[in-house]
Amino acid sequence: MRLGVAFSCFLISSGFSAHAETANASRSCTQACDERGGATWSTTYTHQVDVYSWTGSKITPGSTAPTPAGGSQVYTSFGLQSTGTPVENFKLELNGRGGYVWSRQSTENLAGEVETFVDTTVSATATYLGFNGVQPFLALSGNIPTGQSVVRGRGVNARMDSDLVGVGSFGAGWNIGPTLGVNLPVTPEIMIALSGGATFRAPYEQEGPIDFCTSQQGTRMQRPSDAYTLNGSLGYSSGAIFAQVSGSWTTETDSYVDDTPVYRAGNQWSAMVNASYSWTPAISTTVVGSWSYSEVNFSYDPTLYRLVPDQFNSNSHSYRVRIDQSVSLGDWTVAPYVSWLLRDQNAWDRQSFQFLPARTKWGVGTAVRYRLTDKISLTSTFERVWIDDFENPAKVINENPIAAIPALHYDGWTATIALGWSF
Repeated sequence: MRLGVAFSCFLISSGFSAHAETANASRSCTQACDERGGATWSTTYTHQVDVYSWTGSKITPGSTAPTPAGGSQVYTSFGLQSTGTPVENFKLELNGRGGYVWSRQSTENLAGEVETFVDTTVSATATYLGFNGVQPFLALSGNIPTGQSVVRGRGVNARMDSDLVGVGSFGAGWNIGPTLGVNLPVTPEIMIALSGGATFRAPYEQEGPIDFCTSQQGTRMQRPSDAYTLNGSLGYSSGAIFAQVSGSWTTETDSYVDDTPVYRAGNQWSAMVNASYSWTPAISTTVVGSWSYSEVNFSYDPTLYRLVPDQFNSNSHSYRVRIDQSVSLGDWTVAPYVSWLLRDQNAWDRQSFQFLPARTKWGVGTAVRYRLTDKISLTSTFERVWIDDFENPAKVINENPIAAIPALHYDGWTATIALGWSF
């Protein structure tokens, strides 16, 4: 198992993420109109290692009785972020991130292990600052298939629930996502942002069924859906107070396996509130809350040869809340936090392309950051999590009953060590 040495900056460490987003958004409200200087650049290299471990109970194939379960994952990621003004009135932001993962599940009848690179993500955003009161921007993001989309044999069981580990999928195909929007600095304290974008996903191979004649495992072509999104946000920053409200709407096309439409996710609505208050220059509190709702999904009916609305509750409301309390003492910053998740029905995870059950999830953790120099920082985090899956009543799909799943419980923890270098 290759782990590598852990490097990253506190902007991507979980304990400081909400505080960092607040600081960045606050800066955009007050300084966006002033970023018209010469061709200056700032760059940050990051490298981070996340370790996940969980135990609990699962339902294995052929059984509805809970089975002792467990799993672990080590994910090391590295990235480069650069921001500058190559020409007057243009700001350019470039980002790239890749990584390597070792993932193992030890559940009976579901044991499997994988070690592989994951896909690489890249993005570029160009903002024009030459207009007074209006800042149009064009962003382009992409997924480069450097990971492993075909996982044969028992290794497929190493794909685990993305609420339990950080990497739920090890690879997909080429994706490209253009976004066009505008920032509207209403006052030095208020910023409005509006944008619309799309994600176009190319087909990719994934493991298929085993041929009964040859005993060889084949592959099948996944043709994932394209997605279209509208976004809006309102930010306010004044003195010790920062607040931001944002919302989005997403719709998707059909997903295919080979040439058969198998799934279409329902439209998704989401909203987020991010608020921060600095009690003193060294003490601040940040609260981030979000809500999302997915409309009913559509699945393939083999008798009708088309997609039909799901007859069970695959749509859900999801609620998330996180509270960070940051305290700085010289070169040290300590940020304990608590998080909570409620998903009232089963849901489709658009990032890892898997279903997630109705559940609650509690997390309690602490992040500690030490500033070695003005350009180098070291961060360590530890979080303890508790997950309770709701009992799922018996479902009926195409008039065929599916056995009920009892309530399940999981215990887990996450640890991060990271170092970042800005230059």
